[in-house]
Amino acid sequence: MNFHPAWHRLIALLRRQRLERDLDEEVAFHLAMREADYRRGGAAPADARDAARRRFGNVTYLKEQCRDMWTFHPLETLSQDIRYALRTLRRSPAFTLVAIFALAVGIGSNTAIFSMLDAARARALPYRDPGQLVELWGNVQRTRVERRGASYPDFRDWRSRANSFEEMAAFDSQLLTLNGVDEPERISSEFVSAPYFALLGIQPVRGRTFSAAEDDVAKPALVMVMSDGLWKRRFGSDPDIVGRALRLNTRSYTVIGVMPPGFKGLSDTADVWLPFAVYAPPAGMAERGNRGFAVLARLKPDVTNRRRTA
Repeated sequence: MNFHPAWHRLIALLRRQRLERDLDEEVAFHLAMREADYRRGGAAPADARDAARRRFGNVTYLKEQCRDMWTFHPLETLSQDIRYALRTLRRSPAFTLVAIFALAVGIGSNTAIFSMLDAARARALPYRDPGQLVELWGNVQRTRVERRGASYPDFRDWRSRANSFEEMAAFDSQLLTLNGVDEPERISSEFVSAPYFALLGIQPVRGRTFSAAEDDVAKPALVMVMSDGLWKRRFGSDPDIVGRALRLNTRSYTVIGVMPPGFKGLSDTADVWLPFAVYAPPAGMAERGNRGFAVLARLKPDVTNRRRTA
């Protein structure tokens, strides 16, 4: 990209009066030269002046063309708008005070809100060593690279070949219907493989989380872990909730654990967690083309986000 024309236009803003003076002198010089030529040819002074102007052309139009060569239109327009706004505000002092007050309140409010958001983002996530947690997604190369999530064969390959991660866990969220407890309710669920809770450093307050054996796609275990919120809201903090069978959609799951208050999973909405082995039928899980879920992973202590390999 050639920046010279733009640079020259910016410089011209600071030299406007000089450029205008030079332009006037240049036009006057050419008119005088043409007029002198006509007078040497025998024309009267008035006739020579008129003939020179006709031959030279429209002076105003030619000046405008020259000005376009050094004018920076966006800045010119901005300058005109600012001058107009200042004149308007000066004529209406009451309106000016109200406008300034509204701007001050708006700027102050936005500054406070963004400061709060920045502070919230700066605070660490409520998980063990959150800086070492990463989310992995699969890509599909078509006309362009598209993020399509992982397939279960992808996940197994990543897990077996990874040398930058301590462990990985597949996860995805879905809405399910809780049946058989008063009124049915649509609740948010997460399908997660066994290392999920250990990767986050979260322990249940009752019961346990999933074992490696419950990750077997060939023998899916119909067990579930419940959030503290759902346990209190729908089951009145029943101390015997662990071991109870609950129906989600058309399947019956046995509650094996309750998570601590405030924990809602990576989706921040989960009420229950189910083994990833029940995410889809075994035949569907075997298809490498069935993509869509993400993978949670924890980097090894000596690996950072700046340097990692699968």
